[in-house]
Amino acid sequence: MFARITLLLALTVFVAPLGCRKKASSATHPDTEISVPSPIVLPAGTRPHGASAPSPAALATQLNNALHSYLEMKGRMPHEINELAAAKLVPSVPAPPPGKKYAIDPQKLEVLLISQ
Repeated sequence: MFARITLLLALTVFVAPLGCRKKASSATHPDTEISVPSPIVLPAGTRPHGASAPSPAALATQLNNALHSYLEMKGRMPHEINELAAAKLVPSVPAPPPGKKYAIDPQKLEVLLISQ
């Protein structure tokens, strides 16, 4: 009986830890190298076939950056939004959503979408 208990105890001590080991994942393995594809850069004003139009937030950021560049270049506010494209700060002024138009807020120094 004592021999069986000793054998059972020995097996538990030596075999149990083998089943409890964590498997090394590739994310934590130091020899594994993860490759990240390079971004594809398209010319301004283009997008891949089937791609959706830029989000309104992205357009607002682009137009506001152009507005600030215009202010630095010319030292004045543009009279209309199309002056940003005429100054080649944006490829073209994107069409606003239906029922909206672009306006420049001279106090906040930003381009806004307002109702027509």
